[in-house]
Amino acid sequence: MSTSRFRQAAAASVLLSVSLSGPLIGQSAQPNWDYYFRSEGRVDDNVGLTDQPSDTGYMWINTFGLANRSSTRVDEFALDLSGHVRVQDIPIQSETIRFDDPRLELDYNRQVGDDALNFAISANKVDLAFVDALSEGGNLNELDFDDARGDGSREFLGVTLEGVINEDAPLTFEYILAGTQRSYVDEGVEEDLNDLTRYLADASILFDITRTTRGVFDFGYDYRDEDDAQQTLRRRARIGTGLNMALDSRTALNFRIGYSEVRTEQQAFGTEETETGTIGSIALLRELKDGEVNLIYSVDLDENGQRDRLLAGRTFERGNTVYGGDIGIAARELSEDIRPIGSLFVTQELPRARFAAELEQNVDVAEDSEDTVFTRLNLTYEQDFSTDLSFILNLAAGRRFAEEDDNRERRRLNVTASVRNTLTKNWDLDVGYRYRYREGTDASVGTSNAVFAALVRNLQID
Repeated sequence: MSTSRFRQAAAASVLLSVSLSGPLIGQSAQPNWDYYFRSEGRVDDNVGLTDQPSDTGYMWINTFGLANRSSTRVDEFALDLSGHVRVQDIPIQSETIRFDDPRLELDYNRQVGDDALNFAISANKVDLAFVDALSEGGNLNELDFDDARGDGSREFLGVTLEGVINEDAPLTFEYILAGTQRSYVDEGVEEDLNDLTRYLADASILFDITRTTRGVFDFGYDYRDEDDAQQTLRRRARIGTGLNMALDSRTALNFRIGYSEVRTEQQAFGTEETETGTIGSIALLRELKDGEVNLIYSVDLDENGQRDRLLAGRTFERGNTVYGGDIGIAARELSEDIRPIGSLFVTQELPRARFAAELEQNVDVAEDSEDTVFTRLNLTYEQDFSTDLSFILNLAAGRRFAEEDDNRERRRLNVTASVRNTLTKNWDLDVGYRYRYREGTDASVGTSNAVFAALVRNLQID
């Protein structure tokens, strides 16, 4: 996607957001506009997180944001716009002033009776020197824990439409339509940073068979076009059927079986490979007084063949604490390349503190078509010392490696500790320290230490 196309798409998103928010604001009793401003001074001894750091970098980053939250009896609308101006003296870039990280996030929900719809747009353009997968979140299986390298920028545009029609009726229709475009622009981008276009469509038809059993027909199509050296084009289609059964008021048994085809073309070489096979799943779910328990077995198909997964999960809700997770294994053809997978989480709300942690690991096919193990850890702790003073600790860690070659491993770690002091009703002062660690596939290691101080203003506009 060219820069002009990205700007046109972002402009269209803004126009659409205005058209959606207009009637909502008129109907909402109290439309809510929030203005956000953050002015941060930062000193970093290795801005590029390279294995051979040069001079210390100095930055003054001014972030501007505007958000709207509006709602009626049937609609909810959210719009977030942000961007920042960075004044800098850093060794990896020659410019002293840059406008960076423009972002647009739009989310619209509509619920009328048993019909529901969600429409979302996400658009951003980020300087490659400041891309950090750990801080961006997103799908675990798509994260690259090695920082992007180059002098250009990464553009992203994503659109999603999903909904359900007649959810409580004897005949129900569910659907998801999604499209994403990721592009790298300007000179100096590494060869392994590839443009990507992806379209996804899923639909399900559910129908009552008895009072406790519903039949299901599933359809899906996934189109993925990557601008890599091989010009890889991948199409995945599936069709299936199954049953959703309520065994009692607290127990459900869901069953799926289907057929899938994955066609992979390497257009640069004129080659094509096709994988076909049976897919399916069986899931036993039960609600308990203090949470729920589940047991799930599934068989999926990708360009490398069938993969089996078995997971057992349990969640607990006890007072102000929620914790649980699921633990299992993933394997090829039931017995090959067996790996542990799953997730564990805990959240706790105390009178003057908050804590949340999540650990997850999965096995999937990465963009280079290799079976890859992905692991991620997120931890947040907040402690209020008084109504005006608080301490915040954030830790994010990630690891990925190819199953066939453990030496091709990437590791990332970010740790941020800060103190926030409320100065006035609308102004806060943040002071903190951030440590970053990167280990690349070539065994190179980069570390960074940074200190920062920022004035933050939040203002609600009625």
